Amino acid sequence: MFLNILYSVIFFSFIFNNNLLAKNLTVEDLEDFILNNPEIIIKSLNDFEKKKEIELLSRQKEYLKNNTTLIQSPDYNLFDGNPNAEKIIVEFFDYNCGYCKRAHKEIMDLLDQKRDIKVIYKNLPILSKQSTYLAKLSLALGKKNNSLFLEFHDYIFNLKKIDQKGIESFFKRKKISFEKIQVLSQSEDINLKLEQNLEIANKIGISGTPAYVIENELISGFVGKGMLKSLLKKK
Repeated sequence: MFLNILYSVIFFSFIFNNNLLAKNLTVEDLEDFILNNPEIIIKSLNDFEKKKEIELLSRQKEYLKNNTTLIQSPDYNLFDGNPNAEKIIVEFFDYNCGYCKRAHKEIMDLLDQKRDIKVIYKNLPILSKQSTYLAKLSLALGKKNNSLFLEFHDYIFNLKKIDQKGIESFFKRKKISFEKIQVLSQSEDINLKLEQNLEIANKIGISGTPAYVIENELISGFVGKGMLKSLLKKK
């Protein structure tokens, strides 16, 4: 942001300075003009920022349009709802994100109401090492089957406090070898999945969680089921 402003000022100053030279004016005249007419600099900076924002949105829409299949491709079995639904929500989430926890309840309510929706979950562990640890466990369970992932996904988001004891209790209750899942979670293909999700998020312009992609449109931050339903109606 600061560099953009600096470059804009330099650019404006260069153009104006050339005009000054043509009129045999001095750099001091330029400085006086800038000091006495700050609104011109402000307008120039605002126009520059608007132009950059439009360019960013254009690149974002182009990427979303050209990479729909990649974005909507589930990581193993990390999805919920009707697998054949045409209405699709792609959610980027972090297990340590408080807003993602709230969003999970909204998604569950929406799926209870609608039978023609598919939700694709994309792990985006950006908040902590534990986020990455949980993301890898969820992907490992997803490799096993969809129902195991969904149970784990719901279990973690409903824990009051996420700690190691709470995590391991899920595996004990399901009578699943925690050690084997941990080994599977460290596989190279799971690491590549997380790297791919991060790359996709960066190219789309996602800077936090939750974030949704619906109909080639990015929705950043927490939204309720009503808004999600409204966006899906465009389909």
